[in-house]
Amino acid sequence: MPVQFHNFAYSFSGPKGKPVFVPTPEGREIGHKVKTLVEENYEFDAFYTHFRPGGHVRALHAHRQHAVFAKLDLKDFFYTIGRNRVDKALKACGVRHHAHFAKWSTVKSPSGEGGYVLPYGFVQSPILASLVLSQSAVGRFLAEASQQVLVTVYLDDIAFSADDAGLVSEVFAAALSVVDEAGFMLNTAKVAAPSEAIEVFNCGLKVGQTSVLEVRRDAFYAEARSEESADAFERYCEVVEAGNTR
Repeated sequence: MPVQFHNFAYSFSGPKGKPVFVPTPEGREIGHKVKTLVEENYEFDAFYTHFRPGGHVRALHAHRQHAVFAKLDLKDFFYTIGRNRVDKALKACGVRHHAHFAKWSTVKSPSGEGGYVLPYGFVQSPILASLVLSQSAVGRFLAEASQQVLVTVYLDDIAFSADDAGLVSEVFAAALSVVDEAGFMLNTAKVAAPSEAIEVFNCGLKVGQTSVLEVRRDAFYAEARSEESADAFERYCEVVEAGNTR
């Protein structure tokens, strides 16, 4: 007799209408186990900055040493990754009972198109999405490209920089092609072609300078904030700008 399972308690509409799923206690427990198993069985390249101390701020500070920048943004990152891809990625890195964990880590696609996908809201979704990405043609391309230009990945944001504009343009064009071939989608509104200044992580980036965008500051202060929250945000802005040379 099939065993019924419930990996989420309910879902709700999150920022910009994106569905968010809240795991059940059992689903959360399994999620932490899956996350631990991946951490124990797989080593991500150093450019996956969301797994590194400093995260996106460290990435920003590394990029600003260069003169030319470009960015890709993956659209609906989690919801483009189906159960089969999760299963194969877990199997490839040696996780036992990979099919079981893939089942517990996915939900019926909220788009209504059928199939099961990684949801926003599960503790294991970020690391599983990154695992699938790193094992895909995109991940292999980024590993090669990182030998030529500075590459950083922060979940669905992929940034490139170097001092050679031609090299950045070449890598950027190739990346556009491989993303499509690998079955991911681009958020074209957030893609930034090679330039001397771009916006990434809600921050401005150009040679020698990083700063939190005014629109991000305005959005933060558009709502009532506690003194502690405001102080924390201002400290974050100071950290982003620390070390600016111009």
